[in-house]
Amino acid sequence: DIGKTTQTIQSIATTLHDLTDHPDVLEDLLVQVTGGTIRADCDDVTLVMLSASAGLSEFRESSGTFDVAEAVEEEQPEIAYLDTIETTFLTLTGRITWLYGQILFDTANGAIEADHNLVTDLAHCDYMDSTILGTLHELSVNAVSQKRHIQIQNVSPALRASFEELSMTVVMKHIASVPEQVPEGLTPLDLSMSQLERQQQRLLKAHEALSALSQENQAQFESLLETLRSEMDES
Repeated sequence: DIGKTTQTIQSIATTLHDLTDHPDVLEDLLVQVTGGTIRADCDDVTLVMLSASAGLSEFRESSGTFDVAEAVEEEQPEIAYLDTIETTFLTLTGRITWLYGQILFDTANGAIEADHNLVTDLAHCDYMDSTILGTLHELSVNAVSQKRHIQIQNVSPALRASFEELSMTVVMKHIASVPEQVPEGLTPLDLSMSQLERQQQRLLKAHEALSALSQENQAQFESLLETLRSEMDES
């Protein structure tokens, strides 16, 4: 999910076949499958191509000659909140990714620690990456442990499928069958306020939370967790 167009294995294979004779085949492949634009919040991508031919073996690193630009999102993500006497309402709009994990956690967990109930409305949330999914699980667990009411509502079929795939049982138990009316006048959070170090910590904690939910999750996120811990030790 690094670009706006989702590629299939077949479409990537077809493009790669057409580029076989190009000297910078992987660089050209990346440009073509992304349309020359990459999302600002995309995950790291490593392309490796193995080929067999007669003669000496060689290892060739990227020439760095590809040209991609940051994609301009048609709809900017938004996290907004409103506090009532007993409840904090949160709305998530658009693509909510790891860039906004810490500010989401700070806002929602602050409400829980202030003894507020928490209603998270996903009516306009198009996408959550694994960092946000893990953060949502952590918040649900925190609310339950502090005996606060937590409600997740207006969940799309795609997001529900992600919850089920990652065994997010606590989250699924708190999906409301009848959503509450979200009040008017919510205040958008400033999503530009983020610190790299705290983002790295959030990435780690969120994926540790998901990894603990099932053996499948543990296998899926094992290498990512090793990388995150190594990067944090070096920083």
